[in-house]
Amino acid sequence: MRICNLSSGSDGNLTFLETNHNKFLIDCGLSCSETIKRLQLLNVNPNEISAIFVTHEHSDHIKGIDVFARKFNTNV
Repeated sequence: MRICNLSSGSDGNLTFLETNHNKFLIDCGLSCSETIKRLQLLNVNPNEISAIFVTHEHSDHIKGIDVFARKFNTNV
């Protein structure tokens, strides 16, 4: 299992979680383009994300979810 905090704070929250079989995001509070950039730092293709888990609906946790989910057909 791999867990990487890619952003934390009022500017946006984003955590990557990888198991043996799936890759997930916990929150997506950055723009879609910034989320992609940070995933690329981990050599993760955004198309590999199985789902996005939302901890709560504050904007710093959901800002990029809509665009990312539509662009990559990701379950939320």
